[in-house]
Amino acid sequence: MKKNSQLTIVISFTAFLAVFGILFFALPRKEFSEMENRYLAAPPKLTLSSLTSGKFTASFETYVSDQFPFRTFWVGTQALTEYALLKTENNGVYSGKDGFLSERFTIGNGAIAADNIDAVNVFVSSVDTPVYFALIPGSGEILRGKLPSNAIDADQAAVIADIYAALNPDARAIDLYSVMAEHSDEYIYFRTDHHWTPLGAGYAAKKIAGALGMPIPADGSETLLADDFRGSAFNASAAWWVNPDEIRTRVTSASVEVTDYNSGAAVPASLYNPEFLSKPGKYQYFLGGNSPRLVLRTEFSGIKLLIVRDSFTDALAPQLTESAAEIHLIDLRYYKNSVAEYIKENGIDKVLILYSVRNFCEDGSAALLQFTSGGLRQ
Repeated sequence: MKKNSQLTIVISFTAFLAVFGILFFALPRKEFSEMENRYLAAPPKLTLSSLTSGKFTASFETYVSDQFPFRTFWVGTQALTEYALLKTENNGVYSGKDGFLSERFTIGNGAIAADNIDAVNVFVSSVDTPVYFALIPGSGEILRGKLPSNAIDADQAAVIADIYAALNPDARAIDLYSVMAEHSDEYIYFRTDHHWTPLGAGYAAKKIAGALGMPIPADGSETLLADDFRGSAFNASAAWWVNPDEIRTRVTSASVEVTDYNSGAAVPASLYNPEFLSKPGKYQYFLGGNSPRLVLRTEFSGIKLLIVRDSFTDALAPQLTESAAEIHLIDLRYYKNSVAEYIKENGIDKVLILYSVRNFCEDGSAALLQFTSGGLRQ
């Protein structure tokens, strides 16, 4: 009886391997995982050097893992199992109340934030143009009540206060924390993505405009464009049972000419890009996604504003287009030239350094603010 049971197990396991081995080679290779919003591994090339170095074996293991038959099902099942076992975190994402997903944030040793603060202070002292500074709190902070009770997340209010206290006094800090906290019961952050919604960005736009002495933007008409958006937190957690987010637009009546310098040359672009609504990265509907430099020229008189920013500004900048003559957007993750020189060359009137708390503490690109045509300032 015992031998029969063992034989049954061996036969079943062998059959399982055989079936999935056949499916692995028979099924077409998938290039992109919509659930994870990433490209999957391609078959590695076998060479003598890659084989002897071990690179081929490592690449082949990744390829097999990415192309395993019915992979999306297994990834989702694993995530569901984690939560069924009462684990409140999967792959660095907390599963909270009301389908709220939040990527865990801890500031670590604070070295990157310290370097970025130093860079901001050097930059402020090196330009004659007024510089404003604002940090955007994440959803895990403003909606902390939705996080699991055992969640370990940095106190972003304290982090913001410490950073503001360390700034050059000439950097005019803007309090966006209070704005977001005041509207915490509204749909100001996506549930499945780390960005704010156009509604949340709109509240921040009003605060920023007021702080910079610009006309306060009017509320644009809000239109539902998509109700199946699943963002970065969903991609990391694979929590497929969570309800998707909505993508809404708050279009104003302003006529805006958008120029994108993604390739280095000037290319006409758009505030809103409907083609992304049918793709996984729906947040790219706003401004078309990451670019080193964008320029928005409006029909209104007013200042020339430069925003040194991250992707949160994608949903905010369109809502400032009735408040300025020009809005220049620079993303230091991709723009590697001198910001100080850019200000001079383009007649910028005011500068806003606008980052999410997480990016400012984890991404060292803001340190490039110190860069001049002659190198880093000492």
